[in-house]
Amino acid sequence: MTELWEMAASDLAELVRGGEVSCREAIEAHLRRIEAVNPRVNAVAVPIAERGGFPQAVQIIGPRFRKDLCLAAVAAIEAAVPPLTPVEP
Repeated sequence: MTELWEMAASDLAELVRGGEVSCREAIEAHLRRIEAVNPRVNAVAVPIAERGGFPQAVQIIGPRFRKDLCLAAVAAIEAAVPPLTPVEP
């Protein structure tokens, strides 16, 4: 079977609708993949909250050596999103 993080969104949605995969399983599979590859791609990927019992995360990838652009994007997202409950690291 294809890993959940490899699937097209439409295929994954079909599995969720059919009850073969839960939303939590899909999200957690993607978060595990981010954790696995982040050391190689050096992206800024931080789980930011849980909402309705589901983890929420944002991954921002910018040009090499331009962490400032990623952090500016994070600041803009934080300003636009209502306050969330932080996830324990």
